[in-house]
Amino acid sequence: MAVNTYNGVEIFNAIRKSTPSIASRYPEATKETLKSIGYNIANSGDVNVRMDYMSGLMRLVSAVFVKSNNINNPLSDMIVGGEFYAFGDIIENLKVHIAKAVSPKYLAANLATGATIDPFVQKQAELEVEFFQSNLPLQYLVTVSEWQLARAFESEQGMNSLISAILESITNGLNADLYVAGKNIINEYINSNDHTLAEGQEVVVDDVVDATTGKAFVLAVKDVLSAVQFPTNAFNPRKITQTSTGDTLTMYVRPTLINKLSTEVWASAFHRDDLDLTPVDGSGRIRIKSVDNFGGLAPKGSSNEALQEVYDSLGTVVGYIDAAATVNGPAHKNASGQWVVNITSAGVTADTTFPTEPDHFDDPNEGVLAVIATDKAFGMALRRQNYMPITNPRGVYTNFWYNMEYWCFYSDLENVIIIKKAPTN
Repeated sequence: MAVNTYNGVEIFNAIRKSTPSIASRYPEATKETLKSIGYNIANSGDVNVRMDYMSGLMRLVSAVFVKSNNINNPLSDMIVGGEFYAFGDIIENLKVHIAKAVSPKYLAANLATGATIDPFVQKQAELEVEFFQSNLPLQYLVTVSEWQLARAFESEQGMNSLISAILESITNGLNADLYVAGKNIINEYINSNDHTLAEGQEVVVDDVVDATTGKAFVLAVKDVLSAVQFPTNAFNPRKITQTSTGDTLTMYVRPTLINKLSTEVWASAFHRDDLDLTPVDGSGRIRIKSVDNFGGLAPKGSSNEALQEVYDSLGTVVGYIDAAATVNGPAHKNASGQWVVNITSAGVTADTTFPTEPDHFDDPNEGVLAVIATDKAFGMALRRQNYMPITNPRGVYTNFWYNMEYWCFYSDLENVIIIKKAPTN
């Protein structure tokens, strides 16, 4: 990620302006004085000076980070709420059941006798509120050494490069985590015990293996797009009558399926438009998002036993161990340099080596070919974020802990259609 908005002088002066302790010690920097000011800060005997400057730098990084933290996340469209939701804000999606008219037949049968509907009776709107949400706390560690800080002052773009490196470190981790979280939201919706999918939400087709089955899949998608453009309550668990147009829908699909459609169906189509995924009303082509799976993957061992994650002292996943075992603390390296973790299994406690990757993952959605959903069906929102700097004078570095909390949610008020392959005998 490149940050090319400011040069080193502008960055220093912006930090100085927002940090009184730096402003009281150093004048505004120029191109000629930046390097000497930087060496003075980096080599200051007062730890607080470096801490204050780095805190100012991290505030600047945070300001840039909030606006760029959804880059390269294939499911970034799920992130809602602008920059972030303030602490205490509530994500609530309301829908109202459509008001039903008094039947003309009822009026015709009763008006002749003078009967009318009581004009003073109350008919409240029937509200439905989405209910599923979960918290996703995330924490990232960035270490900046005093040497890195000093080098950053040596050129006009040095501070820019340092900010870019910090942003890239955090962003890469965050995007990977949010991508997995987005897929798990879809899995939660498909396999939730909190609601029952409406009958129309599941469409079964043959697995796409050739041109014939590929065309059948495309036809099933086009049939769905045709059905949702008319008022219907068949495509959401709460039976909310609504319409959806193509430009408000996204189809989540595995890239392998798109590849099959490209080679087996679209490439051989004489009239490509006949297989275009555009609703018949021309309201806009449905968006297609590629996902490698639909979340919920469960790690398994070679004998198909369930596995649990093993963490090091920083909470990073470093391997997997039998889920039936009790883990007694973080993993560590033994005298031979091997990663081991102390576990209790079958009454025996001992340090045990472990594989860094599971043998395979069980996919609860292996039979799902695609998921078609409205824009508001799945979402993630940044609830709060902060950073905490800690300087280690002995190690001559500063650790910055970035803490973020996201709300992950789905709405069972929105139209969602799951296209599954027919089970094989």
